[in-house]
Formats: sequence, C-alpha cells, structure tokens
Amino acid sequence: MNGTPITRTAFCQHCFRKGHPKTGDKFLVFGSDRQFFFVKKAVRAGKLGYTPHIFIYQGLNSAGKLKIISYCAMIGCDVEREKKNSMVAIGKEINYMTFKNWNALVTMKDIGLQI
Repeated sequence: MNGTPITRTAFCQHCFRKGHPKTGDKFLVFGSDRQFFFVKKAVRAGKLGYTPHIFIYQGLNSAGKLKIISYCAMIGCDVEREKKNSMVAIGKEINYMTFKNWNALVTMKDIGLQI
C-alpha cells in the first residue's frame, strides 16, 4: 500500500444484490489513530448497497489524476481479515480522481450513515 488507508461509505453493486448491509454483517475499518484494521459488526441494517469501503492513494497518472484503489470492506465481498494489522484483498476497483475530489473524500465524515 502506498498511502494510508481511509474508510468511507460507498455503493457496492455486489452487496446491493446480496441485500447488504444487514444487522450482524462484519466489515473492516481502518483506525487512523492506531493505524490498523478493526473488524466491526453492523448493529443495524443500513441503506441497501451502501457499505464501508477502504480507499488507498496509489500515486499520480500521466494526466495528473490521482490513482485510488478501493475495496468494499464487507467481509467476504472484496476483503478478508488476515491478522490484526492487515487485510487480504479479494477484489478491487481502480479509480482516478482529481486532487479536489480526493481531498473532499478524505475530509468528509459520513456520520449520518451508520450500520
């Protein structure tokens, strides 16, 4: 991983089709204070398909856009927990965005959407 991971809510088509998030679903979050991954359990059903995602900055492309790797953080969708400080990626999505959009994602706190 190049950059420090952040956890934010995003839409996942696979989770939408499977009816996630549901109460009791497990997912990963990256703890910015302790700098490792935690497994959490959903205490209520959230909005269908909107799940925690891990976003990691990977560098710039030739057009000057930031390369961002994202993973759906639902256990069994794009990630599995390996040990306390790591995750195993099953799938991923590569995104390119402007610095302005990345900065908005980093500074956004989606406290209104919880599972």
